[in-house]
Amino acid sequence: MKSSIPSWGSPCFVFTSLRQAVRGWFVGVALIAVGMAILPERALAQRPLGIDVSSYQGSGITWSSVKSSGRVFAWAKATEGTGYIDADFTINENNGKAAGVYIGAYHYAHPELNTPAAEASYFWNEAGSYIAADGLTLMPMLDVEGSAFSGNVGASSLSDWINQWCTDVVQDAANNGVNIKPVIYISACNACYLNSTVTE
Repeated sequence: MKSSIPSWGSPCFVFTSLRQAVRGWFVGVALIAVGMAILPERALAQRPLGIDVSSYQGSGITWSSVKSSGRVFAWAKATEGTGYIDADFTINENNGKAAGVYIGAYHYAHPELNTPAAEASYFWNEAGSYIAADGLTLMPMLDVEGSAFSGNVGASSLSDWINQWCTDVVQDAANNGVNIKPVIYISACNACYLNSTVTE
């Protein structure tokens, strides 16, 4: 029997900010908007807050302080392209979960350099053991920014590259008994590079 990580219900969820990522946790988005207009402080206080972390922040993150500051979720960088493993990924995953922070792994994409299969495999080899239906794991995330818009290796378009990466990671997870739906992180400006095959 396969376990599922709680998801937002879409085969591939695209978001352009951490705020949008958690929008699916709320049934009444319209009610939140009305509440923000009437009581802005209260509405903001009710929105889940999160962070993304990498070795850029160093290994000294005090996750209990992150949690007590109201941040309830995080994504930790695991890999980039096919040649970089974040030095603090493991410690961030372990310490974040130990502090009760919902956490997921993310991969920084380089579609202009590598095939989606190569990057998916590289990501899974590093992060796969941390993608579990343990009640504290967020869906894995693909970070698409920077030079990612200058070409695609092994794909007909950026959307095709993203879909292939997602398909491979979904299959890797399924082979390990976990059902996932990866999240795509992309700026609102760059989301125009995607076509309708990448579901929002």
